[in-house]
Amino acid sequence: MLSMVVMFAVSCTGGAGAAGQKGDTGAQGPAGPQGERGEPGARGEQGAPGPASNAGRIVVWVDAAGTVVGPEPVFIDDAGVQWALDAELGGVKPPAVYEGVFFASNDCTGQALRGGYAPRVAGALPLADGGTQFIVRDDSTQAVTITYGLSTGSMRQIDGYCTFGNSFNQRVTAIPVEAFREVRPPITSFVPPLRKEWR
Repeated sequence: MLSMVVMFAVSCTGGAGAAGQKGDTGAQGPAGPQGERGEPGARGEQGAPGPASNAGRIVVWVDAAGTVVGPEPVFIDDAGVQWALDAELGGVKPPAVYEGVFFASNDCTGQALRGGYAPRVAGALPLADGGTQFIVRDDSTQAVTITYGLSTGSMRQIDGYCTFGNSFNQRVTAIPVEAFREVRPPITSFVPPLRKEWR
């Protein structure tokens, strides 16, 4: 009689073990296909206008009403005579006054000469009665230069008194009196005050 030994194996399940260390990050996969282009968004509001450019514009003088005077506060009358304007009052500014008449001699005789004015620019001379005579030089007469000193040159004042220069022997550029004629200041219609602005 054979003896059979039967062995039975009994398996028992134990608890979960501790988590292992995190593995290395894998390589990045290939990029997916590009998505379709979306619809354009709504148009934004227009921005504020920028400052105006001065390109192509010039600075001119104008009066209070906006009337253009010119690039300088100068008025040229119908005869072509230039008169400086008073920017505050809008009218003609009294020209600079040259007192006296020069002579190359030392006794106020010979060719009488007046202080230098450019052609067609209004000037003024004081009169013995206290008034002022407005004058303008012609277009062609050339200036001359004299030495105004102790021993040469003289000047006749408006009261008729003849004076001499000083020891510095000052050089004076002047124009013969025959080159001048009397003019009258024009009346302007500019509204004061005058100012500069871009145009």
